[in-house]
Amino acid sequence: MILMSNKFSKENTSKLDKDLLRTIVRERTHHTLEIPLYEILRGKRNITSDFAHIVRDLFSIWKSYGIANQCPDMDYVQKLLGIVEQVKRGEKVNLKPEPIAPFSDSDIKTVERLLLERRSIRAWTDQEVPRWMLNKIMEAGRWAPHACNVQSIRFLPITDNKGMEVFAKSEIRGGTARLVVCQDMRGYEFYHDQIPDYNSYLDCGAATQNMLLMAHVLGLGAVWLTFRQSEVEELRALYNLPSHLRLTTYMAIGWPAEAPIPPGRMTIEDMTLATGTLT
Repeated sequence: MILMSNKFSKENTSKLDKDLLRTIVRERTHHTLEIPLYEILRGKRNITSDFAHIVRDLFSIWKSYGIANQCPDMDYVQKLLGIVEQVKRGEKVNLKPEPIAPFSDSDIKTVERLLLERRSIRAWTDQEVPRWMLNKIMEAGRWAPHACNVQSIRFLPITDNKGMEVFAKSEIRGGTARLVVCQDMRGYEFYHDQIPDYNSYLDCGAATQNMLLMAHVLGLGAVWLTFRQSEVEELRALYNLPSHLRLTTYMAIGWPAEAPIPPGRMTIEDMTLATGTLT
C-alpha cells in the first residue's frame, strides 16, 4: 500500500505529461472512486473521511496545469467528486436508474441485421467517403468499452494521396479511406504491474468492431487489416507520430463494389463447451 501511495503522490504525478496524468486520473477514478461509490450508495459499505482523496489530489494537479477541464472525461470526475461530498454531508443521493426497457421485436431485427449481414469488403468504387461518415465511425469506436477507463484509443483518418500511397503495395488495395486505430501506450506502461498486457489488444478490438459495425450501418464496406512494418514506419514519418503511439490496426473503407457470400458458421452446439453447461 505504501508503494502504491507513493506512485500517486503529488511529487511523482505533478511531473507527468498532461495526457498521461489525464489517463491516471480516469483510471484512479474508475477503481478507487466510481466502483466503491456505487457500493456506498447501495448501502454495501460505509464512506470514510479520506475516501477519494487520491482522485481529489490528482484532479487538483490536473487543474493546476491551467488546462481547461470542461471536457467529458474530466467533467465526469468532477461530478463524482461532488457526489462524494454530498454523501459525506449526509445528503440523500438518488442515482437509481430508470429500468432498462428491452428492445422491441422490430429493434431486435435491426440489431440482428447489423450483426448478421456485416461482411468484410475488399473491393470498392472510386467514390469518396464523406468526412462526416468517418467521424461517425470514429464516434462508434470512441464509445467502445475500455478496460480500466484508460481510453488509449486514438484515430488517424487517412484520405490524402500521400497517406493512401503508403498502402499501395498492401495485399488489399482500393477504397478511398483508411482509418488507423492507434493507442497511447503510456497508460499501460504506467500500470504494467496492474493491467495485463493483452488488455491493450482487447481494448483495440472492441473499438474496431464498433467501427466496422457503424461503417456497415452507413452503407459502406470495410475490412479489418494488419500492418506491414514498413507501412508503420512510413506512417510515423509522414504524420510525425510520437513513439508512445502504437499503430495497432487499421480499416480499409469505401463504397462496396462486391457482395461476398455469407460464410458458414459453426453451430452454437459445436461452439459450446459441454464442461461449461449448467444443469
